[in-house]
Amino acid sequence: MTVEAANADDAHRPLDKSHNLAASLSHVETRQVRDDYTLRWDGKLYQIERRAVTTGLRRADVRVEERLDGSLAVRHGERYVPVSECAAADQPKAARPVKAAKPHRAGRRGSNWNKNFELKKAPKIWQAAQGSGHRRGEDIG
Repeated sequence: MTVEAANADDAHRPLDKSHNLAASLSHVETRQVRDDYTLRWDGKLYQIERRAVTTGLRRADVRVEERLDGSLAVRHGERYVPVSECAAADQPKAARPVKAAKPHRAGRRGSNWNKNFELKKAPKIWQAAQGSGHRRGEDIG
């Protein structure tokens, strides 16, 4: 069953220049620009082109729009900044260095900062003072 419209006039409006249909129909997320002017999207790294780098872009939040055609648009504030996908650097995976096991110190706890310090071999305090040439009651200085 169909119902006739009360008014037969077409109510559709044409798109204005301020309307961005591609941006409106895209999947949008926010990303933070890294210190090297890159950002991650969908497991890939994208570099903002050098000519588009401006003050305040580093560590700024940008709007990433994945368009219906699969293209990517990045907007900072009111302007779009061009990006390009970074080539994955082939880094050979180095084997982790094997750490030598620490020797077990049985029966000792804490640090050993005073291991060579022996009180019995040191001179008595009065002997050290006597050897300094200072006499009791004299002004030092």
